[in-house]
Amino acid sequence: MAVNQSLGSIAEIEGWGAVQDRSRPFKIANGIVTFARRKPLGFMCGVIVLFVSVIGDLVPVSINLTYSGARSVINMTTGVNIGGPKVSVQSATCKPIPCLAPHIAPFRYDQNHLRDRLQGHSGKYLLGTDELGRDILSRLLFGARVSVVVPFGAVLISETIASSMGIGMAYYGGWTDKIGLQIVNVFQSLPALIVLITFFGIFGSGLWQLLLVIGCLQGPIGSRTIRGQVLSIMASPYIESARVIGAGDRRIMLRYVLPNVFALIILGSTIRLGGVVLLEATLSFLGYGLPPPFPSWGQMLSLQGREYMRSAPGLAIYPGIAIGIIVFSYNLFGDALRDTLDPRLRGSR
Repeated sequence: MAVNQSLGSIAEIEGWGAVQDRSRPFKIANGIVTFARRKPLGFMCGVIVLFVSVIGDLVPVSINLTYSGARSVINMTTGVNIGGPKVSVQSATCKPIPCLAPHIAPFRYDQNHLRDRLQGHSGKYLLGTDELGRDILSRLLFGARVSVVVPFGAVLISETIASSMGIGMAYYGGWTDKIGLQIVNVFQSLPALIVLITFFGIFGSGLWQLLLVIGCLQGPIGSRTIRGQVLSIMASPYIESARVIGAGDRRIMLRYVLPNVFALIILGSTIRLGGVVLLEATLSFLGYGLPPPFPSWGQMLSLQGREYMRSAPGLAIYPGIAIGIIVFSYNLFGDALRDTLDPRLRGSR
């Protein structure tokens, strides 16, 4: 009888564990619904950010590369080819989620229709055409790729530098902190736009140049905020407990300090995305963005928008609206996310 009771209790415990595992998707869905109820404007801006990320191929390419890497690991470990013949990265990016911009855009971004130059709204061209007869809607959809890849890539680089510098300066202190703060002061005193124009004027502009230079220029500036948070964490009792039990510096920084500042890093990243979009649009407007014919919204404002402002105002209006919407969405989504995740701000607004 006792054995049956013990088996029953074990079965109940296992059943409870299964229920908890099944409830994880419901918890995530409940969290999203709660966020939408508390911050409806921030939730709508998050939907816009997700939509632009999908159109800009950031989400499909990321998922497909993750899927391709996981499939390769399973194939190597198990010896079973679960995904058919091996494919290259270029072909893997179209599985399992296709890149959407080429599929939903009516035309290619460089497809010319010279007979339909500077056309207005029509059934064939919903937003009209530019001076070379290229469809404006198609160029806006393809241009979303630049407005997504450049901000996310640059912010990823800058936040990696900022978190490394901020945690290192606050943890080691002393001369490390003093030298690091002087480096931060130097970067804060530099006029970012002039530095970027000088660099791109000498070495040329491109996608990787935009990512690396903008990310490296903004990285040290963001480390000051992380440093202040780490200083308060270093005074916590669990840091002293970790040192008493013999944990090394690397383990303390990675296991105890970084998880406690990770929310600050995520929130800072979402807020900085809008600034990077404006910076890239400014560089493209001045002629230091991606070289044509691949479109970016700032480039469309500069090359076509200024020259044909009176005869075809849509060439400047539509890219400007797109830039304003994505910057507004980045900023409000980051602000709503900060209010939700930071326990000190919950219920304050």
